[in-house]
Amino acid sequence: MISKIKNIYQSINNPLVSKIVKNILWLFFDKLFRMGVGVIVIVLLARYLGPSNFGLYNYITSLVALFLALASLGLNAIVVKELVENNNKLETLTTSFYLRLFGGLISYILLVVTIFMLKPNDELSKYLVAILGLRLFFTSSDIIKYWFESQINSKYTVIVENSVFLLFSILKIILIYNKARFEIFVYLFTLESVFVFFGMLYVFKKTGKSFNNSKFDLVKAKSLLSQSWPLIISSFAWIVYTKTDQIMIGQFLGNSEVGYYAAASRLSEIASFLPTIITFSIVPSIIKLRTSNEDLYNRRFQQIYYIVTSLMVLLAIIVTSFASPIILIVYGKLYTSASSVLVVQFWIVVAIGLAIVSGKYLVNSGQQKITMKRHILGVMFNFPLNYVLIPIYGINGAAIASLISLAFSNYLFDYFSKSTRLIFIQKTKSLCFYWVLSVFLKDKNYE
Repeated sequence: MISKIKNIYQSINNPLVSKIVKNILWLFFDKLFRMGVGVIVIVLLARYLGPSNFGLYNYITSLVALFLALASLGLNAIVVKELVENNNKLETLTTSFYLRLFGGLISYILLVVTIFMLKPNDELSKYLVAILGLRLFFTSSDIIKYWFESQINSKYTVIVENSVFLLFSILKIILIYNKARFEIFVYLFTLESVFVFFGMLYVFKKTGKSFNNSKFDLVKAKSLLSQSWPLIISSFAWIVYTKTDQIMIGQFLGNSEVGYYAAASRLSEIASFLPTIITFSIVPSIIKLRTSNEDLYNRRFQQIYYIVTSLMVLLAIIVTSFASPIILIVYGKLYTSASSVLVVQFWIVVAIGLAIVSGKYLVNSGQQKITMKRHILGVMFNFPLNYVLIPIYGINGAAIASLISLAFSNYLFDYFSKSTRLIFIQKTKSLCFYWVLSVFLKDKNYE
């Protein structure tokens, strides 16, 4: 017993382990802080703007988010991997940075063309999208985040981003109470990305690094893009999958309906953070089992499914029972139409929880292309379903379309491939609450 305590103490005091733990705590703080403050700001903003303007705000932010996925070029995980494994880190950083700037330029042009096609007679929407779309350039500072991530030192990026986030959150609250014009909040959203951009450059320079000390390398660029193209498709498909409903609601029903739908979505997005925390907290501790004891590794993943599904279903049942008072308390009487959407959205979160767990399993086994196929399949289902259901059932139709799409792409899809059949079985067990029965049967998959 004493020797075990000693080993634990030594592992905690190991410099590398200590660095990893501190990094995780900084990232955890980042998520919790943004989620807490963000909820307060978005609720106040929704109440102030009203369903119509809040709907327009979410319509344009959803549209910009689509092209942000393209601008990122799927470089996140690839750049971190390159920085960890290769010696010429500055060349990788500089090349990636200029690739992101180029990606931002192409994406901005496509964004402007798209809004002119979608809203040819809406001058306000075109103007606001052109302003907000400037974020596509300034998010290239994410490359600096990848550098600190590769160094297991996210402290500086968390400080920069959250300092800017807090400053602009306070400004938004002040402007809300001073009854500022709607357009001002779009300007602030864009300006926030500018502050983060220069803040990141500052901390990068403080570490002794600079993009001026290296040049863009065409060979390296081709190498990065050859690795990232599945992730470009995957991330873009996922954003289309998750944001197209609000865009189509705006096209079919108008800004007010987008406002109701977005209000419900904001609350369900908070809940979807829980499966992420659970999965990313447990999985690192069992990764080594994949090669040393695969049977135990799969049993541990089954337990993660049980935990996530049980928690999400419990939340969905609670929200189903109290959706109307929740909307009334959070958003006020103007948003009562959002209560029925909120119910469906929380059952969607159950499916998202399963997708998050299985996504991590696929990454660990090097099967990222399956995730890409899932997302593409989701888009193939989601778009036509939205087209059919929104005109008939309104915003509830959009939520139902998302639920059906997730069921096919992130659950039934797994049945049709041998490589994902185990994932399908594990999801099915968790959805059937097999863990309750397994307690009595003493099933080894639960123990």
